Amino acid sequence: DIGKIGVPDRILLKEGKLTDEEFESIKQHPTIGANILSVSKVFSKVCPIIEAHHEKYNGKGYPNKLKGTDIPYLARLLSLCDCFDAIVDKRPYKEAQTIEHALDIISDEKGTHFDPTLDEKFVTMVNENKEEIKSRNLRQLVTKIQRYIDFLTNNEEFDTSSISAMKVSLMGPLAGIGDSLIAGTLRIIA
Repeated sequence: DIGKIGVPDRILLKEGKLTDEEFESIKQHPTIGANILSVSKVFSKVCPIIEAHHEKYNGKGYPNKLKGTDIPYLARLLSLCDCFDAIVDKRPYKEAQTIEHALDIISDEKGTHFDPTLDEKFVTMVNENKEEIKSRNLRQLVTKIQRYIDFLTNNEEFDTSSISAMKVSLMGPLAGIGDSLIAGTLRIIA
């Protein structure tokens, strides 16, 4: 969500419902984020993933209305993590919800918002790791997330730097810890 740097705080921090115009501004953040990261050799390979993380499996997402397997595989995975984080974390416009509520929403969106196969694997992984997620035991959770990503990407053709960058970008959201702990996560992985 680094592209949210390009979205005015009055929109990001708004407590009520966004207007159509404000939502159009929010919808620009994936493209802004991809543009910001494109100048970095380390992150340039994940720019298509960053740009597509709000696409929906049914083609009704943004910014490019990609559908199904036209959405990069790792973007489909990041979308699940980002949604989970948005549900379980407190935001200016809503209170934090339970992990169970988040999983109900994610399960309900299988095949529409989310890749059905990844959706099932994600729900299973979160259910198997609820205690670490609830207790925010970052070190144990990071190890399990790394194994999960390795499992998901095992049969896919990805270069090592893309998978490493993706692991880094997934740590904060999946743990429900937020961006403030990404730096600590990077130290653990390194």
